[in-house]
Amino acid sequence: MTAGKGGQTDLDFKEFLIFPSSAFPYHQSYQISVDLYHNLRKLFKMKFFTNLDALDAIKQSVESMNLHYGQDIFASINFQAETYFNQRYTIKDKEQPLTSEEYIKYIKEIIKKYLLLVIIDPLEANDLIANKNFSEDIKTDFYLASEKQILFNQITTAVLKLNEIGTITEFFDQVIKLKTNKLNYIISAGHGETNDDFVADLSVALQAEFIKFGPPVHSENVTKYNRLLDIEKELKLS
Repeated sequence: MTAGKGGQTDLDFKEFLIFPSSAFPYHQSYQISVDLYHNLRKLFKMKFFTNLDALDAIKQSVESMNLHYGQDIFASINFQAETYFNQRYTIKDKEQPLTSEEYIKYIKEIIKKYLLLVIIDPLEANDLIANKNFSEDIKTDFYLASEKQILFNQITTAVLKLNEIGTITEFFDQVIKLKTNKLNYIISAGHGETNDDFVADLSVALQAEFIKFGPPVHSENVTKYNRLLDIEKELKLS
């Protein structure tokens, strides 16, 4: 679910994501994800007043499908959004702008309440001290990912986009650096995607922990998910 400017909802955070449990084979995870997406649209029509409304809707949609939230399906957030002004974070969930310390406390409360699996760009990149404090204090069982920059001493996971890194060789080099530093990586499709499905093969070849290709409704996204189905069959995993 895409939020923010140009998204489907008018919320502060850029994306609300779901990750099916690795206990499911890929084809089942994909079907669950498609059903959940359409169920969410049917039940709530993507109308939310706060960021927490969106998380509550995801949780309710999961439970309405007789699945266990936080066990079968995990929620995640790409926080990257234009919420940071004059050293304060302004979000719909709070009446007054928050200091960095208050905003970090708010994010930690969300992580604990909604069992977030992946968090992406939780703080403004230029809020350096807050980023350092947050990364040192965050629980190790949650991923801390960054799309903007890879700081080996501040993250546990990186989101990699081929169109942002450059060549395939440079992409491989970045993966080697992450592995050398014992960090995880999520391979993501980029903006302005086409129906080319190469990134699906790349994700499998590099054994990415997760993939992030967008909602399973647009052809440029569906093509990539379908390619993963083909790979699953080719490898006789289903």
